[in-house]
Amino acid sequence: MSEAEYCDPLDKNDYLLSQIAHFSVFVSLLGSIFVILMYTCFKSSRNFAYKLILQISISDFIYCSSHFLREESRFHRAILPGSLCTTQGFLVNFGIMSSFMWALIVAWALYYAVVLQRYELQWKFKQLALLGYGIPFVMSLL
Repeated sequence: MSEAEYCDPLDKNDYLLSQIAHFSVFVSLLGSIFVILMYTCFKSSRNFAYKLILQISISDFIYCSSHFLREESRFHRAILPGSLCTTQGFLVNFGIMSSFMWALIVAWALYYAVVLQRYELQWKFKQLALLGYGIPFVMSLL
């Protein structure tokens, strides 16, 4: 097969794939907003486990909202050239790393509560928040 006859099947589907990705990110963004609203509206659900899930939702909200910062968007004209890409890269990296760190923290909290049968985790939330947001922030700056 010559190079002129070779056709990458993804080239024809780039528009469809990007629309599917944008739709998926939008649905995930709506889910994150829903969890954040439920936490703020219902004070009875504010326990430690739900607070951890809220942190994952905040991280996912940051990650998903950064996908809408594109060069084609209306926000691009208000930002200096080149800074939009840097801002989007920082937010994508921070959001995904923070979401991963909070998933690790949830797994650790489950292990701590179920296997070790220790339930006094409330006092550790500040240290967990430092791990869940601090490490991804530093790594995203680098």
